[in-house]
Amino acid sequence: MNLSVEPVAKNPERWLLWRFLGATLVPTILLCLSISFGMLSIHKQYLFTQKEIVGTHAVHHLFMALTNLQKIRGLSRMLYWSDTPDLAVRRQESMVEFKNQFITPQWEKLSAQLGVEKEGATILLEVHDLYNAKNSTLSEEELYARYTVIIEKIHTLILIVADRSNLVLDPDFETYSLMELSVKQIPDLCEAFATIRGLGSSMLAKGYSTEEEGMLFQKKLAISQDQIRKFERTKSTLNTTNPETKFSLTDKHRNLDHIAASFLQASSSLRKEQSSLSAEGFFRQGTAVINTFAEIFHSTVDRMGILLRQRLSDLRRLLLLTVIISALTIAAIFYFALSFYRLQQNASRELARISITDPLTSLPNRRYLTMIFDREIHRARRDGKGLAFGILDIDFFKRFNDTYGHHEGDLALQKVAGALKTALQRAGDFYFRFGGEEFCFMCNATTLTEAEETGERIRAAVEQLAIEHRENSASPVVTISLGVAFLPEATTENLDYMIKHADNLLYEAKDNGRNQCIAVALTPRIPHDH
Repeated sequence: MNLSVEPVAKNPERWLLWRFLGATLVPTILLCLSISFGMLSIHKQYLFTQKEIVGTHAVHHLFMALTNLQKIRGLSRMLYWSDTPDLAVRRQESMVEFKNQFITPQWEKLSAQLGVEKEGATILLEVHDLYNAKNSTLSEEELYARYTVIIEKIHTLILIVADRSNLVLDPDFETYSLMELSVKQIPDLCEAFATIRGLGSSMLAKGYSTEEEGMLFQKKLAISQDQIRKFERTKSTLNTTNPETKFSLTDKHRNLDHIAASFLQASSSLRKEQSSLSAEGFFRQGTAVINTFAEIFHSTVDRMGILLRQRLSDLRRLLLLTVIISALTIAAIFYFALSFYRLQQNASRELARISITDPLTSLPNRRYLTMIFDREIHRARRDGKGLAFGILDIDFFKRFNDTYGHHEGDLALQKVAGALKTALQRAGDFYFRFGGEEFCFMCNATTLTEAEETGERIRAAVEQLAIEHRENSASPVVTISLGVAFLPEATTENLDYMIKHADNLLYEAKDNGRNQCIAVALTPRIPHDH
């Protein structure tokens, strides 16, 4: 007989399944939501930093264009007073360098990403027209002023790029300070020194200066000195943040202070008419200062790029680590929840099995009989077979206990249960401990004779155990009496009906001397008697 616990375990296991799904899916969903928000934040930081890197490349292009345009402006002014081939060649070279900053595929891509294509194209067109304008159509002051306006546009475009690429919003102090240097302070310093260079070289070329030029010259000198002090303060602050930044800004440019101081001193001597410099010599000296600042600019942008790429790398690692930890956490949730579910499922099945099993004999108990009776009735009806139900009782079992003790009585019950199992081995055979010394069985049978033979086989199996029983008047060994109710045609009979008739037959067997089996075929009841 296959002891199935499905009828009793079905609902608890379904409840356990829902409990497992709830205990697993709810925290998993909540965890996934929180992880998603975290990963979204990391992804936003990643895109934010990527845009900053785009900004540094764009600022680099614009700064190169700025310094070249400043050189074009100064050389154009000198050509008014000194029409030498060398100046024209240098001016043309600077124009080529300027154009290259706006016609490369890299700039086209950068400007498209930042939405400044129109501004870049406008600046390039304006410089081209101004560069090709003849000196006869513009005065020296007008030419200088128009170049200065375009330079201011490049300054403004650098600030726009810094804003659109998130550089001005960088949360890191070191990177923000580097941005302040490369986007604002160094371009402003270059413009101040370029103005001084252009005015001074022009004054030397023509041998005099107007009062307006002199006032502007002195103003730019004062501004440049203030800007250098501000630049030194920012650089000093950066030197304390990171040794690598200190090296990139300081170690490579030890001569900046000396070069700038020498140029400013030479500039101051122009107003006192004490300078022995030529216009070209003064221009070269100013260019040396601007080139030094350009080197610092390149170091600053390179250092900023290193920090931003390092941040990208850290964000990628953080994202990967988040994914790995999240996957492991979810796997752990499922593992422990599944382990708990299986433990609970096994415990539930074990409890269900215990609830339908007699602990002494390991036979199914009366509860299990109640659970499966209707099922077996329906099966017998479907298969067109009869059903035999029998109750058996150990003869004079109380006397056995009184004579041999309860321990021997328990052993006898276990042996009788074993004999019952031995006698009933077909797939449709069932046996149960009914209570005390009573057992019952249920099996398919086609005739009353077959039902009676089954009962007799059980009786003989118990008798063959040869368990001594001196107080048994029917036999010197343990015997049983059986009452078997045979139902030739299963209809609407219930368990109580079968128990009642089998029990009556059992008592009849006892009254007839015990150690015997009495089987009777029952007449099927009509449905309204059910």
